[in-house]
Amino acid sequence: MLLPSLSLAIESGSGSIGSKRNQFSVSSLISQSKFAVYEYDNQESAGDSEIEERFIQLSYGLTDYFGTSLRMGEIAWDPNSPNGGDYDFGPAWGIGVNAATPLPSTNPDLTLQLGWTFSYNWGKPEDRTRNSGDIFKAKIEEWQTGFDLSCAWKRLIGYGGFRYSQVDLIYTHDSHDGTRRGGFEEEDPFNLFLGGKVNLIENLFFRVELDFAGVNGVAAALTYEFDNPLADFGRYLWRRY
Repeated sequence: MLLPSLSLAIESGSGSIGSKRNQFSVSSLISQSKFAVYEYDNQESAGDSEIEERFIQLSYGLTDYFGTSLRMGEIAWDPNSPNGGDYDFGPAWGIGVNAATPLPSTNPDLTLQLGWTFSYNWGKPEDRTRNSGDIFKAKIEEWQTGFDLSCAWKRLIGYGGFRYSQVDLIYTHDSHDGTRRGGFEEEDPFNLFLGGKVNLIENLFFRVELDFAGVNGVAAALTYEFDNPLADFGRYLWRRY
C-alpha cells in the first residue's frame, strides 16, 4: 500500500528521521499504494483498492529527537470496482509526530536510532459516478503508527521497521429509500517497510520508501531543511529578560 507509506513514512518518514531542534523542513511528498479492503455492509472481502497522495509538508524539531509535522495536499481512491468510476483527487490534510532514541555504536562514523512515528490524514476526494448513474460522496481517514531502526553513515541513511495502519473510505449516496451510507476498511493493518535517505547537496535530501507484507506501496519525498530564523532572537530575549 503506497499511500500510507508515503504520507506517514516519509514524514515522519517512517522513520524517526525528522528535523533537529529548532530546525524546519519543507517536503514534497508523493505516494501510491495498493491493499485489500472489506466492505462495512457485509464485512466480506471486496478485493484490492488503491490510494494516491500528494502533499506539501512542513516539519519542525521541538528537540533533537522529537518533532511535529503538518501536511496539505490532495488524495484519490480507486476501489477497482467493475461497475465504473473512482474517487479522483480532492483536498486533504494531515498531522504527525516523530520521536527517536539514539543507540550505542562502536563505530564513530555510524549512528543508530530507534524511532517511532504517528500520522493522521483526512481527505475529501471528488464524487464518484457509477455506470448506473449513482453519485457517491466520500471522505478518507487514515492513521498509522510504526517503529523503525535507522542507520546513518556519512551522507546516507537507511531504515526499516513495521507499522500498524488503518485506512477507511466512508461514502454516502442517494437512493429510493433516502441517503445510504457505506464504506471500505483496510483488511490487513500490519506491514513492513524499508527506506533510504540521501543528502544530495547541502540541506537538500531525497527519500524513498517501500511497503510490503500486507500492503504494496512506494513513497518518495524531496526535503529542504533550514534553521528557525527566530531561534537566535528568542535565545537573546531569554538571556536579556
